[in-house]
Amino acid sequence: MFALGGPLDAAAALACGLANAVMAAADLRARAWQAAEALTKRPAGSLSHAKALMREMDKIAAQMNRDSALVAERHKPDFTNLTSD
Repeated sequence: MFALGGPLDAAAALACGLANAVMAAADLRARAWQAAEALTKRPAGSLSHAKALMREMDKIAAQMNRDSALVAERHKPDFTNLTSD
């Protein structure tokens, strides 16, 4: 859709994860305030840190791959206690 420059309605944006809610315009301001208040209750700096991480998806993916490899190395499956019936 984006590559072709076509419109994206609210339901499609919600379905593909681009939006997290669809609501009437009359409810928008109250919902925005609720979201803002929820963000202020989070630890200081967590939002800016999360946004910075999202800008570095390649680094995150590489770290996740390294972490997964370490976990797999440390927790190799042990099938010695299995018996066949």
